[in-house]
Amino acid sequence: MADGKPLDKPSSRTLSFAQHDPATAMASLFRPVARGRRPTGLEITATWGKVEIEFGVHTAVDTRDQTILLTVMALAAGGPEISAASTGTIGQQLWLDLNEPGKVTFEGRSTVLETNLYTVLRESGLKLGGSAYDSVRKSLKRLSRIDLIVRDGDHGSRREFSQRFLSYYMDEKSGRITIALNTRLAEALVGHHVRVNLDERSALSTDAALIAHAWLSAWIRPGRSSRISLDGLIGKVWGEGDVSPPTFRKRRERLRAALNEIRQLQGWTIIEDERSVLQISRPALIERD
Repeated sequence: MADGKPLDKPSSRTLSFAQHDPATAMASLFRPVARGRRPTGLEITATWGKVEIEFGVHTAVDTRDQTILLTVMALAAGGPEISAASTGTIGQQLWLDLNEPGKVTFEGRSTVLETNLYTVLRESGLKLGGSAYDSVRKSLKRLSRIDLIVRDGDHGSRREFSQRFLSYYMDEKSGRITIALNTRLAEALVGHHVRVNLDERSALSTDAALIAHAWLSAWIRPGRSSRISLDGLIGKVWGEGDVSPPTFRKRRERLRAALNEIRQLQGWTIIEDERSVLQISRPALIERD
């Protein structure tokens, strides 16, 4: 069973979409991770228009971590904000934890989610239970240990800032969690964003399918189509880098199986030509009744 496989029926969830920051969504930040073999010290750079983000990943994040993040993003929509001027002990601490020491005067804002472990698990479609609650804690810890440097805008008017990916406060006794999202993620909830269909995601069963679907959802606008080579998409799912020929062939095999999963989703079409170039069409957004 894949680490990120949804285990509950989609009907247990109430949210159908997550809004996501395009630059982060396109970064190939989340990757299939073999159980017990998480790489450390990764550096990943992503660009989106005039935005460039450098991610410093302490411990590799996988599909389960991606599921938790998307769930948090969906739950956080419309939530309150904090900034350097926020009052209240928890709000001030979350802001300090989110920002580099000495840079707490940064004028950006963070969106805050106040929830509990049960809600996060229910909306993620993952099994409930003691080990699952611990899994959420571990995911939040890994996400909070990602650093990012953001450069945004033209030269001369460019802003640059560094933050943690997120910060959180957890009351172990009650299970209540307060999560502060970095400025890029917070801006995606009120401004320009891409949308990931969580109902579609819940129908996928393999790590490669989950990551490919999330990346394609950021890359292709709803109701549109685009072309990419099979080998190019491998780099988006597993990250760029040299691997042995046998490993690359295995990834091709796993990606084709993953694309077959996505092909079963209503409205998605994926056609591979004789040159291993993929023509992929995504359905228009349809809200769940």
